[in-house]
Amino acid sequence: ALEIAVDSLAAASVGLGEAGVVPASHSLISDLFPPRARATALAVFSLGVPVGAHEGADRDLRPCV
Repeated sequence: ALEIAVDSLAAASVGLGEAGVVPASHSLISDLFPPRARATALAVFSLGVPVGAHEGADRDLRPCV
């Protein structure tokens, strides 16, 4: 039961951190890249989640959630 509570707290903490960082990251990327390259830059940034999940699954790493 304690492990479930700790895992839930960790997942909530990650969610709160991402909720604050992702909009700021999008804003920063939008400021740094010209309009023609902006979509590509945001797409590369957004690929971090599925690529990281794939790499974690390939290495049999236990997900945080």
